[in-house]
Amino acid sequence: MERKLLSVYELTTKIKFLLESSFPYLRVIGEVSNIKTSSLGHTYFTLKDDLSQINCVFFNSKRSLYLPKDGERIIVHGRISVYERSGQYQIIVEVIEQAGKGALWLAFEKLKEKLKKEGLFDEKHKKPLPFFPESVAIVTSTKGAAKEDLLRTLPDIEITIFGARVQGEGSSYEIASRIYEINRLPKKPDIIIVARGGGSLEDLWSFNEEIIARAIFSSKIPIISAVGHEIDFTISDMIADIRAPTPTAAGHMISQIRQKMKERIELAGKGLLSKTKNIISKERITLDHLYNSFVFKRPRLKIEEYYQEIDELSEKAKRALLVVLEIRKNKLTNTTNIFKIRVNNILLSFHKRLASLEKIISLDPTSILKRGYSITYKDKIIIKDQAQVKDKDKIRIKFYKGEIYAEVQSNGS
Repeated sequence: MERKLLSVYELTTKIKFLLESSFPYLRVIGEVSNIKTSSLGHTYFTLKDDLSQINCVFFNSKRSLYLPKDGERIIVHGRISVYERSGQYQIIVEVIEQAGKGALWLAFEKLKEKLKKEGLFDEKHKKPLPFFPESVAIVTSTKGAAKEDLLRTLPDIEITIFGARVQGEGSSYEIASRIYEINRLPKKPDIIIVARGGGSLEDLWSFNEEIIARAIFSSKIPIISAVGHEIDFTISDMIADIRAPTPTAAGHMISQIRQKMKERIELAGKGLLSKTKNIISKERITLDHLYNSFVFKRPRLKIEEYYQEIDELSEKAKRALLVVLEIRKNKLTNTTNIFKIRVNNILLSFHKRLASLEKIISLDPTSILKRGYSITYKDKIIIKDQAQVKDKDKIRIKFYKGEIYAEVQSNGS
């Protein structure tokens, strides 16, 4: 039998009819991933378990006050449908119930609580961005859109890309290694940006690993975490010094810092220029005043006045010098007279002392010895009387020069 030839649309319509009629209403439990809301308010997400996943849409007209978050386990009430344009089947959600957190979400909460207790989220550890950053190191995938967004928003700054996988097994180790590597550079950049585009909780999970949290915390260079979209929030966002909602926002953040500093420099330059002009203007007025003054109009006259003043001062100086010399002369004469009187008194006193000395010298026994006399001793006693010695006594006779020892032979007493 020849099979009927179907168009893609006809086949899709048949599948749509079969699915919708087979599952008019159902309840499905799973974990939310990759949730996003359109500008019209419709919410799209993936419902998954360990083995499979299915797309879900929660239209604005049906949406309750509650919206799930990535990682949450929920129960959806709704019906199966096929989106004909893409040929994908999906659940049209009518009601959502909470069914507890998923495994990744629980792991995220557990690590967040651990790091919070250690104080790694404290504001006191946050490093400020430099006033005028001139160089940036970007840790991201070399093939991702995040790199292009940053290059586009940072055209006037030195950029170095440190490539790393931002998803999948081992990616967290690569990202942490790049952060440590940058901190060991001899010439360090002013800022590090850790970036990747948006994605599901699983896609962003590398930035929820402890190894990256520790690397960011230990960095001596300020780090901006620019991971995912504005609604995404990771551990790296909490640890980093600054969180940017997107990679593009991180680039604009740095550009705005540089622009503000440029504006401040320009403003300061204008103020300095204005002050300089004012000073020059004031000095020009002063200079003009001096130029038009009597001094500059008749300089010879002023010089002659100075000559006259110098002559007068010179005469005064001469007169003062003569007075000083006269005073000094009188003082010198008085001093000379006083000196002569004192010298005469000293000489007179010296003559009197000399006469007294001559008398003392004349009484000196040695002066008698010079005239031929001698002195006789017995046992160191001067003999003045013959009766002081007897025969056989030992005596000593002292002359002016020298002495002799003798023995008494006969005492004539």
